[in-house]
Amino acid sequence: MCGIAGFVAARDQEVGAWFPEAVEAARHRGPDAAAVWLPGDRNRTPTHLFADRGRAARAALGFVRLSILDLSPTGDEPMVIPDRAALVFNGEIYNYVELRKQLEARGCSFESTGDAEVLLKGWLEWGIGLLPRLNGMWAFAIYDVQKQGLLLARDRFGEKPLFTMPWAGGVAFASEVKQLAAFPGAALELDPAAAARFLATGRP
Repeated sequence: MCGIAGFVAARDQEVGAWFPEAVEAARHRGPDAAAVWLPGDRNRTPTHLFADRGRAARAALGFVRLSILDLSPTGDEPMVIPDRAALVFNGEIYNYVELRKQLEARGCSFESTGDAEVLLKGWLEWGIGLLPRLNGMWAFAIYDVQKQGLLLARDRFGEKPLFTMPWAGGVAFASEVKQLAAFPGAALELDPAAAARFLATGRP
């Protein structure tokens, strides 16, 4: 179990202490590490350092980690390939070893031993074609720096939580609703039709 949070907005937003606080609201999901990333960062930034330096950005990613596969810092997230893309990921890709071998055959190299880097480099290699190759349970976000766009993906059965809301002309997302409540101006309202559908079918 890990926790993710982030946003992509229509224009620059002031990203101050409120964002690490939103990330930290799910710290029980990831007691081992916490960090954030904004476009332009070469690497992830520890949350406690980021809280003191507000910045303007159109996107941000945050992560709290429960270390399971790659226990070393190479498995930390947000996982960043500078000037290309960044990833936050909650879950497990069961066939990541096979996908890694396919990517290595195409010339990709890896620093970590876990599945997160396979996701990130799989996106750069296959684009949206990555998704049908995945076997597992997941909720992840990839911000593509070159495309200036965000991919949000959830496993086919919705086993891993991923909550979204419209925010700042774009979208905010998180593993838990209380994280979204920390976003400035968040308007969390119940959708009666969606609630009825969930109670009737178990589907969002």
